[in-house]
Amino acid sequence: MSLTNTVCAPIKFGLRVIGIWPESYNFLYRIFWTISLGLAQIFQFKYIIICIKTANFLDLVDSISTTLPYSLLCLKLIILWYNQGLFNNILTSMSRDWESWIGDTVTFNMRTMRTMRIMMNKTILSYRCSLLIIGVYSIAVVVYVSVIINYNNNDNDRKENQLFLKMEFPFFYDFFPVYEVVMFVQFIQLLSNASIIGMLDALILTLIFHVSGQIDIMCQGLDDFFSKDFKHKSYKNMKSAIICRHQNIITFSNNIESLFSYIALMQFLTNTLVICCIAFMIVIRHTIFCFISFYHEARYIEKFVHVWILTMAEPIAFYIGSLCRLGHPSIRSSRSWALPRLPRPGSPGL
Repeated sequence: MSLTNTVCAPIKFGLRVIGIWPESYNFLYRIFWTISLGLAQIFQFKYIIICIKTANFLDLVDSISTTLPYSLLCLKLIILWYNQGLFNNILTSMSRDWESWIGDTVTFNMRTMRTMRIMMNKTILSYRCSLLIIGVYSIAVVVYVSVIINYNNNDNDRKENQLFLKMEFPFFYDFFPVYEVVMFVQFIQLLSNASIIGMLDALILTLIFHVSGQIDIMCQGLDDFFSKDFKHKSYKNMKSAIICRHQNIITFSNNIESLFSYIALMQFLTNTLVICCIAFMIVIRHTIFCFISFYHEARYIEKFVHVWILTMAEPIAFYIGSLCRLGHPSIRSSRSWALPRLPRPGSPGL
């Protein structure tokens, strides 16, 4: 099977690495990814179980947000490996479309030039979008790693160093050089997994661009077929070519739907859960920060009020919110800085 030109080099390399591209060492690559992701998932779910047992809800939500993308990647690879034949049919269809265009260049005309322009524009757009998606995923990993490293360097009250991924290992790692080795392995795994996830998203986008290009070519053929200036040796051959291309588009679209429908559904569900977990963490951390700031401000106001009342020359008493009464006799007689709670105004005893 000849290789298609629509798929860019990074996607080809990624498909070879995960053992899905034809004519590659698929068995060895699949064993490597099975062991790598399997061990990572075991350690991640062990940490989740510990968080459930210890009722550590914040760490539980944080660990779930980093575990779900790994689980989604495992399911994606299993589906692609299981449907290897269907994926080969998709690549064969793409290669056949390019070969048919190359065959048309022998009898070069304006119609062939427009077809070439459509396919090349879709290919260039596919290349750029694929590189952009993979680059965004890689940059996100670098930013995430930088945040964790900065947190470990600035937080002096932590009991142990934080890892890039929440995992429970069967050994103690928080000492030199084991901790550095674990962090390096997690960084490599994070970067490779994020690149593979971005590559699979770029693959779906590439297939969509290819289908859209074939639809544009078919529409161009219909316009030429019904135009007044159409000159062709046989209307029957032209009509058969348009019908054949339309059938190929339908078959290609059905293959994409069969291969990626479950992947898209699982990606939608997992991304929704991850977004909810991240939003919950942001809200909780922001709320805690607001309460801490309010607590410190209240302490400063309390000290100022105490000092101001104690320096008054004459006795003074006033109410705040109808809840408590402040007066320098009661404060001077008090041994603490706590505000005395008294009955509301108008109640018996006042």
